[in-house]
Order: sequence, then structure tokens, then C-alpha cells
Amino acid sequence: MAMAVMRARIKSQGACLSLGMRWRCSLQWPSTESLSAAHEFSRGVPGRKDRNGAPASSQRWLHAGVALRARAREDNNAEDRLDLEEVVAEAKRVVDNGTLKDMQVVMRRVQLVDPAGKWKVWVNKPELEKQLRKFVAEAKAAKTALEEDLLLVRQQRKTGQRQVESAQRQVESAQRQVESAQRQVESAQRQVESAQRQVESAQEQEAMAVRRLARAEDSGNATKVQEAKEEVQEAKKEVQEAKKEVQEAEVKEAKASGRTKESEARSSWCEKLLAKKLKFGAADQLLATVGATWDYCGKEVLRESMQIPIQKLHEQKGKNSDKQLHPLFIAFAGPGQGKSRLLTEFPGLVELCLQNVSERQKLKFSKQTTSFMISCENALSPGDWATEELNAQRFVACRMLWQLRNANKEAFREVGAPETFAKFRVECSDSLVAEDVFAAVLRDELDHSTVVIGVDGMQGLPGFTDRSDAAGKDLPFYQVMQEVCRLVNQMEGPFVVACVAALQNVKSGLAGSPQARVFLELPRVTAVTRNKQPVLPGHRLKDLLVEDMGGHGRALECLLEALMEMPNAAATALVGAVMRQLRQKYPDATQIEPGADLKELLRAALSGRWILSGEMVGNLDPEKVELIRVKFKDGDSSQYRIDLPYIWLYLMLSLSKFSDDLQPWNLMDYRLFESEPTWQQWEEFNARFRVLRASAFEDGQLVDIADLHRGAVIQPDSLKSTKVINRHLQFAKSRKQLLSRSSCCGNPKARTNLLKGLGMHQCVVEMTNQNLTVTLTDKLVLVVNAAGAPAADAFLMLEEVRAEGNNHTISECLQCKKGNSPFIVENEREQACDTADILVLLLTRTETVPQTGGQRLIFVSEAQYQEYFGFYAGRAFYQTRAAKP
Repeated sequence: MAMAVMRARIKSQGACLSLGMRWRCSLQWPSTESLSAAHEFSRGVPGRKDRNGAPASSQRWLHAGVALRARAREDNNAEDRLDLEEVVAEAKRVVDNGTLKDMQVVMRRVQLVDPAGKWKVWVNKPELEKQLRKFVAEAKAAKTALEEDLLLVRQQRKTGQRQVESAQRQVESAQRQVESAQRQVESAQRQVESAQRQVESAQEQEAMAVRRLARAEDSGNATKVQEAKEEVQEAKKEVQEAKKEVQEAEVKEAKASGRTKESEARSSWCEKLLAKKLKFGAADQLLATVGATWDYCGKEVLRESMQIPIQKLHEQKGKNSDKQLHPLFIAFAGPGQGKSRLLTEFPGLVELCLQNVSERQKLKFSKQTTSFMISCENALSPGDWATEELNAQRFVACRMLWQLRNANKEAFREVGAPETFAKFRVECSDSLVAEDVFAAVLRDELDHSTVVIGVDGMQGLPGFTDRSDAAGKDLPFYQVMQEVCRLVNQMEGPFVVACVAALQNVKSGLAGSPQARVFLELPRVTAVTRNKQPVLPGHRLKDLLVEDMGGHGRALECLLEALMEMPNAAATALVGAVMRQLRQKYPDATQIEPGADLKELLRAALSGRWILSGEMVGNLDPEKVELIRVKFKDGDSSQYRIDLPYIWLYLMLSLSKFSDDLQPWNLMDYRLFESEPTWQQWEEFNARFRVLRASAFEDGQLVDIADLHRGAVIQPDSLKSTKVINRHLQFAKSRKQLLSRSSCCGNPKARTNLLKGLGMHQCVVEMTNQNLTVTLTDKLVLVVNAAGAPAADAFLMLEEVRAEGNNHTISECLQCKKGNSPFIVENEREQACDTADILVLLLTRTETVPQTGGQRLIFVSEAQYQEYFGFYAGRAFYQTRAAKP
């Protein structure tokens, strides 16, 4: 260290020496105060002064400067009179912090004195500026080197202090353990001594009873003999009991002695291990399924949601420990939806965010992360909290230290660390904390390192089910949450970014804390690839099956296994195999009580309504139903929507207890896909889906068009807030071509040519396998029109509620365009609609949204399928493939 400081100082002196007398023609010269300061800085001790208080060498320098200025003024060559104020000012700043040497040495160095002893003026201004800038840069570099050396000293001092404090804590803990064990030994010894005295006393009583028995026998008194015999038996019993107590006390003493030795050994290996320079080692894989190696979907969306919180966390680190300014990342979802995969990808996402931060500002911490992944499941599940885990700080730190074992096998072996986690956990130092592990791994880089902490399976901690209760704050779940937050919030390095994951909402686990939190929405698996290459074997219905899995990772793994085993099987057989595997992996998913109102769950999913966290939907809590995903509102965990995969619906349909009740929700069974789709299927699918949409809301409920057609493009904007009275509809087909515009809806021709026996808006349709006459103004039927009708493909009538109070009956006209069928909105409306009617245009391709000129349009192309059709989107996507118009 001393040599590094000396080298930096010599470098600084050399730069200033070279700079020295190259100032000839400046308009002013450094003051004696500046020279004195430079002199004092270089030496570090008071220098020799002249009679005016300035260093002697500085005085000579000043006289030389006066002479040089005079010589420059006498020169008649204008080019030689150089204005170097800017260069001198810059150089002066260096000299003020540099070192001055003897005047003669400086003059010889810069060749200001020729052999004849006359003054020589340097007039090469560009070269002078170049040399000055070079020396300024060298001086600055020297100063930077000094500062870095000083910072290194401070860091080493701080690290050493932390290590001392950690060692002191470990020593104190070990001392307490030994003292406690010694007290237990002493107590056990006293119990042994007490038990031995009881044995002696009992033996004396037995001897006395024997003597009384002998006297009673001599006296011939039968009563006394009997009493004496009973006393002897009682005394013998007491002797046996006393001996038993002695044995138990001796066992306790032996155990206490063993614990004393264990405490001494525990303190020894843990302390020795932390004193070593440990290498960082990656955690065991949190995810070991076949999908663990698939390309991660949704990475960029996650990075965007993390970017601002991480930038905020980076800015606040070291300034304060305010919980509201240090966000904690949280992820929760049902099993198999990607929590463990998210934690695996989390360090890389943090690095991407820090890379973006570094492009806008200087990073205070490393872009490379050191990650500790802590699991509360499987082999690392929590042990007995009172005797094995002891406290939350030790719970976290113990698992962090265990993570390093594979990278430091020799070190672990040398200190005698246990080889199994169960024993390792028991024997870790009672005072072990995360800072001890940080210091052992990061050492001198501690204050500039970035550490990522992930905690998986938080629901496995005791107290998870009580997390919303006041008593829950004293239980392990809440305490571990607090410990993770402490590491994130603390001012001292390293820079900690943390994410916790659980099966259910953990918001209530922080209900009493102002801790900032960011809820991460787990991405859906939208493409099953590895290194950007498809993983799933080819199958005609592969895309449909993938979509029906709803982006559920575990369901897609089951589909892969089924396709590998049965590459040429029909869709029904493949889905059957997938469901069998899902039942095995998620037995609780099918253990829903027969009385459960699944239709309410389906209605909530299809309507897209916001549900309050903890609210029951029917008699079910969607947050606890397996295979269902919840999507929270803008990172706020208090409200969510249900994201239901079709495979879940199909799983429920396969159960006899629900099959009849849910049959209307079975749109386009897999058997329909054994052959290529037809245009009639596309029309019927959209018509039946519109009927289901209506059932998602209450009958008679006032509904905005934007909610009734959520996910579609709606024009003009005023149509979105238009309110209609929703009615539960019945599906019907017409064998005749009918008009769809509201003025004559349901009639075969204009109103003047009504069919015999039918009134306005009446028609005969096929419904529930019967031919029935319906009145469309009752608004209870959706009719699929006959082929080739000069009107909409399907239609229904709605009651529009207007602000002025006079409701108006309108038609909603569905036009289904398949393949590349051309369309012009104005022509479609003219054919199907009156002015106030709504045209619903449904395409099997991606298309630019047409301009309507203010006319009412609901537009759905392939780009809107996911949001519009929800868990039926796979059926809509399948239609885009091959059917001809």
C-alpha cells in the first residue's frame, strides 16, 4: 500500500516538473501562495521559508517569471507574444496541487537557458499546448491513482472491521452456547448427586424396614409383621425408583456433555469456514423439469416492468434505508406456472436493467450479479424452528452458505463442515447472518457488488396461512420476509435486489409494513423452443393444442410427453393423455366439490371483470384453484382478472359431476378438428361465442359495449361507453334468408311482404331441435342466417339505453369473413345495418383496422383473438389456417 501511494506521488511530481518553466509568455504567474501550497502539499511537512514567508525556491521562480515577461515584451515579433491565459490557467490548477523543485533544475529541464546563459523564448504555441495537456492528464491520472489507493485502504479497513465484528459475534455466540451447555452439565450433575442421595436414603429406609420386620417376627405379633413386610416392599420400590432417577440423570449429563462438545465444534468449523476466501458457487437448480431448458418467453416485458424499480433502488442505495424507497419484487401463482423459472432468470433480468441504467448514469455497483437462490421446498424445507432454524437471519444465511459447498469442497472438508444439509443446518453458528456470507465471498468488492436474492416456495414456511393475522408477525413466514427486506433496505453494501415467490398472494404478509413492493406477472409460454428451434414434434393440431394449454408451462410439458409417445394420435387421444398426466401432477385440481359453481368462475373469466383479492367467485376462491392463472391490475395485487386455460375447462368437462352443467361451454369439441374446418363452423363458432358472452353477465344487467366485446377494436370511441341491457340468449338457426337491419330484422323481405301468419320481427327458426316461431324484439335469441342471405351472417336485437331516457332497439349484425374474403365497411353496413345498428366484423386474418367515418363498428382480426376470445382463442386461431370462404 505504501509503495502504491509513493508511486502515485512520484508520478504527480514528475508531471509537474515537466510542466514547470514552459510558461514563458504568460500574462500572469502563479502567486507565492499557490507555490507555497504546492510546496507544502508535496512535502507533507512545513518547508523552508525566506524572509517574506515564501519557500526560497518559489522566490527564485517568481524572479525568473518577471524576467521572462519583460523579455517577451521587448520582443518585436508579434507572433512571439503569445496569449496563453487559458493554457496557463489550466496548468496553474495542476501546479497548485503539484510539486516544485529547484529553479536551476527546472530551467535546465525546459532549456530556458542557452549555453551562453541568455534567455530563450519558446514560441511554439501548438506544441506548448500539446505538452501542457499531456502533463495535465498525467497529473490527473496520478491524482486518480492516489484517490483509488486511499479508497482501497478505506474498503480494506471497513471489510476488516466487518470481519472483526462477525468474528466477535461468532465468538460471543459460541461462548453463550458453551456456557449454556456447561450449565446443563452442572444441572445434570446436581440431578445425579440428588438422585444418588435419594438412593442412599431409600436404602437406609429399606434397612430400617428390614430391622423392624425382624423385631415384629420375634414378638410374634402377626399384625406388626404384616405392616413391617409392607414397609420393606415400599422401601425396595423407592430404592428402585431412586436408581432409575440416577440412570436418567446420568443420561442427561451425558447428553449435556455431548452438546457442549457439539457447540465447541460447531463454533469452530463455521468460524474457520467464514474466515476463508470462499469462491462463489451457483445454487442448485430450482427447476428440474424438461421445460427448464426452453427459451424463456416474456423476458423483455418483465425487464420493462423491473426497469424503473431497479433504477429507483440503485439511486437510493446508500442514501437511506426508507422502506418505501427500496422495492421488493414479489411473484405468486399456482403450481407449474413459472415461479421457479422466473427466479432462475431473475439475476439475468437484473443485469439487463443495470445495463440500461449504466447507459444513462454512472453505476455505483457492478453490473454482474452474485445470486443466492434460497428454497423453502424439498431438501431445503424448513426444519423445526425452535431447535434447528432458530431465527430468520440464520435461516437465510445458512442456506446461502450451503449454496457455496460445491464450489468450495476442499474448504468445507478442511474445516469439518457436515456433508448433509440436515446436520449442516443444526450445526451452523447461532449468530450466522447474511453479512457473514457476503464478506466471505465478496471481500474487498463488498461495497461495489450487486447481490440477487431469490426465495422460492415461501408458502412452505410456518405461519404462511396466518400471514394476515396479527399473531402471524411472530411466525417464521413474516420474519423471513422482514429479513429479506432488511437486506434490501440497508444502507451498507452490497447492493441487494430480492424477489420472493409463493403459491398464493403474499401481500397480506406485508400488510403492516410500508415496504415498497413490485408484483411481477408471470409470462405465458407462447412458444415452445430451445435455442430458437421448435421443441414439440409436428402434428396437424399442434398449434391448437399449444394454445389450449393457455401458456401453462407444466401443461405444455405434459403435451410434449404425449406427442413424443403418440406422434400420430388424434387430438382427443392426445388431450386425454395430457389430462391423465395433469391429474397425476395436480390431484387437487380435480378435487373440486360437486356443489362448486364452476359456471360463475367461467363467467368471470369470459367477462374479464375485475375481482378483489380474497373475494369468492360463487363458492370458489380463484386464487386457490390449481391450473388457473390470475392477472393483477397494473402491478396492484388488490384486483385481478381470471386467465383460464381451455385445458382446465376440458378437464372439468371430463368429470361426470360437472359435464351436463358445463356442456354449453364446450365450443367446438376436438372431434370437429379431425377434418378441415369449414366456413359454416367459423360462423357458428362466433355465434355461439356471442351467446356465451351474454351469459357472462347477469340477465337484465346494464353493460357497456366495451365490456360486452372486451378485446375488440371499437369505433367510434363513443360506442365503447354506450350502454345496452344484456339478455341471456338462445342459439338458433334459420333455414330461410332473413334481413338483419333493425327496421325489419327477422323478416324475409321488406316489411310490406311479411310471411303469412308472421308479424314484424317474427321468424321461424330451428332451436333446441325444434322449429319455433320467435319474436326478435324480445331480444332473447341470436339467429344464424341461411347461406347467401343479403344481410348479416348472424344477428340479434339489443335495447340501447340513452341518456335522454328513451331507449332504442337496435340490431347487432355479425359478419364473418374467412380467408382472404374482401370487404368494404360501407358496403357491409349498407347490406346488413340501419344507421344506429352495430356491425361486428370477424376476420380469420390480420388486417388493418378500417376507417368508419363515425359509423358503429366492432372489429376483430387475428391480432385481437387472444384478448377477445380468451380461453377459446385456440379455436379461433385454428380457423385462420385452411378453411376456404
